[in-house]
Amino acid sequence: MSPGLGKVFKRLQVALLICEIPVLGFVLVVCYSLWRHNLFGEVVPYAIQLCSLLSWSTGAMGLLMLGGNPRVEIEDRVNNIPEHINAKLFEPPESPSITANSGTHARHGKRIADADDNIILEFGFLQGAAFQPVAGNCKLSFDEVCSICGLNIMLKRPWQWKLGMAWYASHLLASIILQIASTTTATIGSQSMGVIILILTSVFRGMGVAGPEEWMIPDWAMREGAGYALAMQGKTYSRT
Repeated sequence: MSPGLGKVFKRLQVALLICEIPVLGFVLVVCYSLWRHNLFGEVVPYAIQLCSLLSWSTGAMGLLMLGGNPRVEIEDRVNNIPEHINAKLFEPPESPSITANSGTHARHGKRIADADDNIILEFGFLQGAAFQPVAGNCKLSFDEVCSICGLNIMLKRPWQWKLGMAWYASHLLASIILQIASTTTATIGSQSMGVIILILTSVFRGMGVAGPEEWMIPDWAMREGAGYALAMQGKTYSRT
């Protein structure tokens, strides 16, 4: 976890940086053709439509890269663990006068641990507000559990992230402006081309999401010794 860009988005970042210069140049040339001198002749409606789609896709991918990346930092709050977590780590005190010793907390009571000061943690997941246990557990020392529970994930939005969001949002704005400006030069052919491109890209995106992992993770992008998919064992839960 870090406030920087995640590793999974590195290739997308490189691809966007490579595409940024020709897309930006294409937008400037099309704008010049619209409001100054037509450089495309009779095919200017097609150029406007294609430029608008390229600008939109670049901005959308950039926003996906920045918005889908969890930029966070870990804050250590081991001395200030929330009460609802402490309630799981300590038994209620038997009396208000209880004192702290090797296994007892003056405020919360006795540690919920075995003779070796270990805690058995069950594996499971949250379904709404209810914990649903699944097969398996692990054993950790009480101090390790406290140190993990004392970590807090803080959302971070550095100025580079805000600048990037504004930059890629401007691509969407440029696409909308080009669509509005193209109403004076649009033809049936140019509009049909735009609709066909949108339909094809939607179909390809759906195929990529619904298709096998081999489509989304090619062989060259896999770590050595890694394999596709997981063998699901035991009872499987799903949200309703």
